[in-house]
Amino acid sequence: MKMLTTALKTFSVIAATTLTAASLNADVVLYDGANDPGLFVSSPGGFTFGDFSGAVVDTGGSFFIDGVTDTDGANGLFGGVGRDLLDGILDFDPATNQVAVEFRFLPGNAASFFNLVLAELDGADEDQFQFGLGNATLSDAGGGFTQALFDVDTGSSQFTQGSGDGLANYGLRQWQIQSGFGSTDALALEVRRVAVIGTAGVPEPSSLALLGLGATALLGRRRK
Repeated sequence: MKMLTTALKTFSVIAATTLTAASLNADVVLYDGANDPGLFVSSPGGFTFGDFSGAVVDTGGSFFIDGVTDTDGANGLFGGVGRDLLDGILDFDPATNQVAVEFRFLPGNAASFFNLVLAELDGADEDQFQFGLGNATLSDAGGGFTQALFDVDTGSSQFTQGSGDGLANYGLRQWQIQSGFGSTDALALEVRRVAVIGTAGVPEPSSLALLGLGATALLGRRRK
């Protein structure tokens, strides 16, 4: 099944990030609409693909997905939106950390789920892991939003692909929200926050640092 085809052909952060070794008892925010300049404004900016192209809008406090039109005539109403990490690569242990997504379904939604996709680097190789809403722990996040707390270890992935070792041993470099591949159910969704939630703390990503003369951080972006 071509679950993550053109959307995940990214070549990024080949030689240029470093992380602090310190562990913090705090969330590491990957996206926060209340304090974020915008999914498509920050550098690196966000991207869309498939039927989400032209269907994702920043609101100033969140982003809306209105995936109701089959724009490419293939794979049902399948599409995705995401962003590369602003601070490079985030190392964390999936045994002691989860990923939270605060969301709400909007009027016109017909889908019962969405998928969280995480891309991580193994050296110069990349693996992608897909996690389904049906396996997440749901709780009230206030303001009409729900928090979905995803286990993101190797065994919790419902679909995995890539050229790395196939293990969820992050190096996280990108997150995505996707609709169901081949589904004909429209996904109308609002997302206001994505974060790594640590039960024992996670390392804080540092600023990008060059690893030698002439080294560059190559952050791949896709925007349609």
